[in-house]
Order: sequence, then C-alpha cells, then structure tokens
Amino acid sequence: GNATNPPIWAKTAVTEYAVTNAKITGDFFGNSIVAGSYGGTNLSFGTTSITNYETAGDHSEDVFLAKFNNTGSLSWLMHIGGSASDLLGDMAIDPAISPSGFYVTGSFQSTNFSAGGTNLTCQNPGGADCYTAKFDMSGNLIWISQGTYAAGNCIAVDILNNCYVGGVILGAASFDGTSPVNQTTTNFFIKYDGTGTP
Repeated sequence: GNATNPPIWAKTAVTEYAVTNAKITGDFFGNSIVAGSYGGTNLSFGTTSITNYETAGDHSEDVFLAKFNNTGSLSWLMHIGGSASDLLGDMAIDPAISPSGFYVTGSFQSTNFSAGGTNLTCQNPGGADCYTAKFDMSGNLIWISQGTYAAGNCIAVDILNNCYVGGVILGAASFDGTSPVNQTTTNFFIKYDGTGTP
C-alpha cells in the first residue's frame, strides 16, 4: 500500500467567527508567517490571543499576522486594522536567504487604520482604501503606504526588495501622489522601491 507520513506539526487559529483569505509564506530556515482576516472578537493560537478593534459583536474584520518557527512554536501574534472592515489581500516574503521582512497588502474601511504604531486615515467615505506594508521578521513595521480609492489583491517582491502590488480601483485612485493614467479602469499595478516609495 501507499505509505502515509504524519505532519511535523499542526496549528489552529481559534476564533468564534470565520477566518477568511488566509495566506502562508516561509523562509529558508523553516520559519513561517501566517496571515488572514478575522471577524471574531478574539483570535488565539494556543494561549496567545489578540482582540479585534471592532465594535463588540459586529464582526468587522481585522488582519492577523503570526510567525511560527521551524518546530511550530509561536514566535509572535499581532493584528492590524480598525473599527470597520479591514481585509488582507495578499502576502509575500523577501526572497533572500536571510529575509529582511515580509509584505502585506489589502483594503481598509476603518476611519483610522492602525499598523505597528502608525495610523492611516481612510479617504474613501463609505468605501475602502488600499494599504501596503513591510514588516521585519520580528513583526516590526518598516514602512506602510496608502492608496486611496483602491484595494490591494496581490503582491510580489524581487531580490532588490522592490514590491509590486495589483488590485482594484474604486474611484480617483492615488498612491502617495502617484495616480494611474486611466482612473476609469478597474485594475491597477504599482511598484514600490525598498523604502516604500511608489
């Protein structure tokens, strides 16, 4: 018969509401970064928990970020977001053998969106803006950038730490003063350099 091999380790995010758009990436040393959107009041891995910024019980989503080492031990758990619906679009990691960090993009509807001690203010009333951020492997924010009237859906990183984000235009989009040539189209593609400048 066919041989079966058990997993080396397995983890579960415990929360009372669905986790959506979960992503995972890893480095050459077996560390993994896990991220997703969650609408529960709390989210836990083992005995470590985070509490959603939502108004109690409304299930507005925040984005969780977690790192596990190669033995499956949780290194850290944190979240980014605000009191309204804030979503993860995609995640990527620096492709170097010793990565300088990982990148996330998505959308936020919260008036005030908090990430690593930095706040962004949504400029699209009743809609969403785009966030793109880089964190180091310890979970510290390196930079964050905002795109107004847009939502980030996919992200990639090259060996020079330039990152590339694609997504949806929701209006008169602007990325730190850089605007797509045709703002009536439904999609955008933008490049950020290693400092987060478009």
